[in-house]
Amino acid sequence: MSNRTGEDCLLNAILDYQTGVEEAQASGITVEDFATDWNRRMWNAMVKLRAQGEGLDLMRLCEELVAAGMRGDDAARLIADTLEGCTLGHYVPQYSARVKHDSLARRLAKALELANQRVAEGEQPEWAANEAVEEIQRLRYEQGAAPQASCSLAEIIPQFMADLRDRMYGDQKKLALPTGIPELDDLTTGINREELWIVGGMPGRGKTAFGLQVALQVAAKGMGACFMSLEMSRAAVIRRLLKMQFGAAVAETPGSRWEEVEAYTRDLQTLPLSIRSLSSAKIEEIVAQAHLEIQSHKASLIIVDYLQLIRMPHARDRREAMGEATDALRILAKDTGVPVMLLSQLRRPYSLNDRPSMIDLKESGDIEAHAHVVLLMYFPVTSEREFPPQEQPTSSKPPEAPAGPVTLWLEC
Repeated sequence: MSNRTGEDCLLNAILDYQTGVEEAQASGITVEDFATDWNRRMWNAMVKLRAQGEGLDLMRLCEELVAAGMRGDDAARLIADTLEGCTLGHYVPQYSARVKHDSLARRLAKALELANQRVAEGEQPEWAANEAVEEIQRLRYEQGAAPQASCSLAEIIPQFMADLRDRMYGDQKKLALPTGIPELDDLTTGINREELWIVGGMPGRGKTAFGLQVALQVAAKGMGACFMSLEMSRAAVIRRLLKMQFGAAVAETPGSRWEEVEAYTRDLQTLPLSIRSLSSAKIEEIVAQAHLEIQSHKASLIIVDYLQLIRMPHARDRREAMGEATDALRILAKDTGVPVMLLSQLRRPYSLNDRPSMIDLKESGDIEAHAHVVLLMYFPVTSEREFPPQEQPTSSKPPEAPAGPVTLWLEC
């Protein structure tokens, strides 16, 4: 078996060990980790039989391979090749680790080869390098997202108590992050590690301003924050910060307050706050960019603006896409320990002064199920216009609202 690959050894071991498929899956093995088409077919047949509650009977395996499009003699030869050599079922985890390692190396090499090819075809080297880095980060994320081995309480509790002790004595890295609203921090204990926060609001009703305000509060404490905008350019985000500080008129034309604006922007430059404007809004890129911010700039908070602009090309419909995107960001927060704040649009209500609820989240369902905290922006106005069900507004731009109190409506 000296010339057998890790894939061959893994499939051989699984045939010897009836629960080997489940052990390999627990190690993160998927069909994409197999290099050859024949090994992919064998893996798919094994997975299908186990999913149906059947054992890995050789005749049934052959039938599944034939049903998947293989000729009978090819299926028999594949099974014979898989059975060749000694059977070492108890080595499934070790072979799985080897297959994952080989798969990652193969995909990394492909990413670098593709970058070289793009440069050779005339693409800007910077663009090709950025795309290669994003692909590498995505692969690292997938590698790290594999299920982890279980730990006993004897292993978990000492680390938990050490973190709790650090928080008690003021270790800033272990404390919850502030929102800038004392009442909200008291109610939620702040933004804690591994949490996913959903902040919902109608267009133009303050959700972006709230996200930026939280980012400023965290950065002012000396902790890194990253604001990812899928809609606005970096310049537009800075302009929004100026509007929040001075008002729209001064932000557009500073006039006599130029020195104040200049001093404020100098102060902003000292904050550990990064702004990313993503032209592509695929969830893989968002996660990859977040990992870069966490590793390179020590980001303590990731804010994504906003959910409905995230693209999920393989989702069957919008509801599934929003659920998968939210789940990916929940996993990001859990795996890295860095909380994520995800901004989201709300459905337009029949009455502008209706209090929002979680069912007003667009494509609601899995969105709130994945969240630890859901905050909904409630912006009552002095005059309201009723929208009967048969006369829903056609414009996506909300009516202008006069200045007034903004209430954060906490849904549990």
